[in-house]
Amino acid sequence: MAGVPETLQKKKQRNAAWKKADAEAAAAARTHAKAMRGTILTRAAKYAEEYRNQEKELVELRREAKLNGGFYVEPEAKLLFVMRIRGINDLHPTTRKILQLLRLRQIHNGVFLRVNKATVNMLRKVEPYITYGYPNLKTVKELMYKRGFGKVNKQRVPLKDNAIIEGALGKYGIVCMEDLVHEIYTTGPHFKEASNFLWPFKLSSPLGGMTRKRNHYIEGGEAGNREDKINALARLQTLVRAPPPSPCPPSRPPMPPSLRSATGAGTRWVGFSGTDQSTTKAGMAVEKQGAPTRQDGGEGAVGRGNKGFVDDREGKNEGMNVPAHASGREKKTVADENHHLDARTLRTCACV
Repeated sequence: MAGVPETLQKKKQRNAAWKKADAEAAAAARTHAKAMRGTILTRAAKYAEEYRNQEKELVELRREAKLNGGFYVEPEAKLLFVMRIRGINDLHPTTRKILQLLRLRQIHNGVFLRVNKATVNMLRKVEPYITYGYPNLKTVKELMYKRGFGKVNKQRVPLKDNAIIEGALGKYGIVCMEDLVHEIYTTGPHFKEASNFLWPFKLSSPLGGMTRKRNHYIEGGEAGNREDKINALARLQTLVRAPPPSPCPPSRPPMPPSLRSATGAGTRWVGFSGTDQSTTKAGMAVEKQGAPTRQDGGEGAVGRGNKGFVDDREGKNEGMNVPAHASGREKKTVADENHHLDARTLRTCACV
């Protein structure tokens, strides 16, 4: 028996070593995640308490100002959410460069920016191509949790595990999603690193489209600063749309009363192919069971064709059978006069 080749032995040893290393790394990751679970929950509770205290403080200050006969001036916003609303056609080189610096390379891309003089001056130069405003906490959280992607090794990676955030921003004290949300919302000391870690948000186009993108928001358009109104737009473009409902119900439609009374007992729904079926695009036909075609004006013949119902119960066409491919004129003179099966009744019988 020939021995195992040396290359194959080395390959097996290498694969076994890799498998062992992967198992050890997975076990270490589980242990670390379990140890960090308590820390993450504690930080999340602390941030929630901080947000509640900020809201209470604002409410108290507004009430105090109202009691003293004055008014409360809201603090200036520190965070901006900027979104591009126009494409790449007919761009000035300066405008193109500023949009690249803002990382807004595609339409409906969005980024978080800190409010300062340099940022505001850049936004003013590209204002016809963007819309921006001041996001609240709920908007920041929805964007991060629903459309959040990170930049790891220059690749776009979804933020589905706290280990990804800890691996990239752990040296700055940001180890979980709540830390990242807090750093962005409060524009903390490591806002630059956190914002650069986030991949630009790829938002959906708003349902119904945008109106008058060439005009400013205060003129009824879409471009420019819309302050806190950016929250509604951002949430609208963050939602995941459900598929449209089925146009045809799955259940079999009942026979209309007018058609039931016209055809009488012992009838059944028959399609144009001759088999029982409930839905067709052209319409439905009714076939009389056990009633043969007669020429003496008695029990009439019911023909079925692409034009609808043709009946000879009253003996209008004595001495001849009504053909199955009856014309529109025969349909009108026989079916409409005798049984009033107009086009509206036929449409109710068919489910398109």
